[in-house]
Amino acid sequence: MAETPTEWLPELAQRIDDNRNRVQLLRSYRNGNAPLPEAGRNTRESWKRFQKEARTNWGQLILEAVTDRIVKKGILVNGDAQSEVALRAQRIWRDNRMDLVFQTWLRDGLTFSQSFFTCWVGDDGRAVITSDSPETMAIAADPLQPWRVRAALRCWRGIN
Repeated sequence: MAETPTEWLPELAQRIDDNRNRVQLLRSYRNGNAPLPEAGRNTRESWKRFQKEARTNWGQLILEAVTDRIVKKGILVNGDAQSEVALRAQRIWRDNRMDLVFQTWLRDGLTFSQSFFTCWVGDDGRAVITSDSPETMAIAADPLQPWRVRAALRCWRGIN
């Protein structure tokens, strides 16, 4: 089992590569470009034209119906929105534009069945929170404590 960053890098990169076809297929459903059903050879072209004109993006409609209903109502600490800790948490939410980051995380999670929040301390000492999809991130969780991440890889590359 991998233990060092040098050992984890190729393993996690391979996980992203192995997951690529699945992720692209799921993204195509979300974007309204899902694979069309096959038709007979004689009617294939006319069927494709008809489907492209008549197609409704059900994946996007269903996804938006769910994500639009999940909204932040507030940030409380021990039931208090005005405590010092709650106000700090509210600033972290605001400074990281978490309304958008949360919606992206949620949309990716519902689309791909997994998505990731990454949290760290920035150069200025402030909390930084981002969202990643399985297109750009892979993790290795502890098998006995799956909520603990042993290693993670985030990469950026062009998506076909």
